[in-house]
Amino acid sequence: MLAPLTLLLLLGLALLYFQNLILHPYVQVRLLSLLTFAAALRQPLAVAVGVAVFLGLLQDAFALTPMGLHLAGAVLLVAAARFLSRRLLLAGPGAQIAAVALVLLLEEVGVRLIMAFLGLPPLPWQDWARQLAVEIPATALLAPLMFAGLERLHACLWRLGWRPQREAR
Repeated sequence: MLAPLTLLLLLGLALLYFQNLILHPYVQVRLLSLLTFAAALRQPLAVAVGVAVFLGLLQDAFALTPMGLHLAGAVLLVAAARFLSRRLLLAGPGAQIAAVALVLLLEEVGVRLIMAFLGLPPLPWQDWARQLAVEIPATALLAPLMFAGLERLHACLWRLGWRPQREAR
C-alpha cells in the first residue's frame, strides 16, 4: 500500500507544479482532481483517501483558500469514484469522459455550496461560465489518458513485484 501511495503523491506533486507553473496562464485544466478520481477508482480505499487528503490540502495551501475547501472537493471525488466503482475503468473512453465531466461538475457545485455555507463572497459568474465551458470539458477529455497512465503505473508496479492485498468491501 505504501508504494502506490508514494508514487501517486509524487505524481500529484509533479502535476501541481506542471499545472500551476507551466500551464496556468494558457491552459485551464484540473489535473489533480482527475488524478484523485482516477486513483480512487483503481486503488484501495486507504490509498484513495490518502491521495485525496494530501492533494486537497496541497491545493488549499497553494490556492490560499480556506483550509479544507479543496479537501472537501477531493473527498467528494473519492466518494463519487466509489459509487461508480471499477466498472468505469472497463468502459470505453466516451463513458469515462462523461463520468469525469459529471463528477467534476458535482465537485464544483459542492465547493460552491461550502463557500456559501462559510459566508464567503461568491465568485463572479464569468469564472463559473469559464469553468463550465472550458475547464471541466478540457479535463474530462484528458480522462482516458489519465486512466491509461495509471494503468501503466499499476502494470509497472506489478512487474516490480508489488501485489495489492484484497480489500474487503
